Order: sequence, then C-alpha cells, then structure tokens
Amino acid sequence: MAEPHQPVAISGRRPGVVHLTVLGQAAGTVAEGAQDVALLRVRPHWIGLAGPLLLPAAVATGSVGLLELRLASPAVALLGLVVAAGWAVAVGAGWAAASLTLTTQEVILERGLLPRVRCVLPLESVHEVTCRQSLAGQALDFGLLELELLGQAATQAFGPAPSPRRLQAGILHCRRRVRGRHG
Repeated sequence: MAEPHQPVAISGRRPGVVHLTVLGQAAGTVAEGAQDVALLRVRPHWIGLAGPLLLPAAVATGSVGLLELRLASPAVALLGLVVAAGWAVAVGAGWAAASLTLTTQEVILERGLLPRVRCVLPLESVHEVTCRQSLAGQALDFGLLELELLGQAATQAFGPAPSPRRLQAGILHCRRRVRGRHG
C-alpha cells in the first residue's frame, strides 16, 4: 500500500487492464471483469498532524519549563506531560485511522475512531473529483480531494491528501474504465 507522501502513476498499457504504480512498485494490476480489488490505499499527508500536535507540544514544553523555573511541583509537571502525551496519542491514532482506498469499483473513505465513519462511493456514481491546494500544499504536495456524486449536492472530502492531483487522476481513470464497462 502507498505511504502518504508517495506519488502514484497510472497506466493503461494493455486494453482492459488497470495498472497503478507507486514509486516503481505495482500497487495493483487488475484484468477487466475481475472482482472488486483494492488498488491503492493512502493515509492523510503528514502535514495533517502538524496543527493538532501544536497544543500537546506547548503543554509538554510549558510543563517542563514550569518545573525548571520551580513554578510548579513535579506532580503538576508530570500531569501536564501525561495529558500532552495522551492528546498526542489520540491525534496520531485519529490520523492513522483515516484513509482513502481506491478499488476497481469504489472509493472508500474512512475516518475517526469513536465514532468510526466509513463511506463507500461507487465509482460509476462519482460525478466530479476536485483537488484544492494552497501554496503550501503545492510546495509540500498535499491538498483536499472533494468527490461529488451524481444527483447529490453534498460532496465527500478527504484531506490533507498526499499527491492529490495523482489521486484525482487515478480516481478519474478508474471511473472511466467502470463507466466504459457498464455504459
């Protein structure tokens, strides 16, 4: 499976075959008519951890600083460190639980621990895939992917997505193949 920062390449070398490559390694090759097979699974970009981890880092730094300045007892500083560590673990677990999986038939978005949310979007019903990137996102190769379904005003979002333009191209490539088989 792909790591969050790895680029994705899509090729159709042979008719009827979807071939995805991640940094030179085959992520999936599926013949036409095959069952639903996972081609690619990605986690959010690592930048998604940066903002949420600022508060626990500040609490941990403040706890140690107060202890060094003798403005807090060791018990209070330890409590601050335990709270910061717990917060950091919760943030990391939430990040690790989020994923986008592209199969030959569907896009599956998963997020959260409590509650766990799993959204299965059939490729044939995906109308549009929008990629939004800020200047920092363009420099660090992350962005927001929005999937709009046929006949629905609401969109499903995944982000910060790694290599969002490549993921967008992969989803659209697979969608064209699915629609070509059914339509």
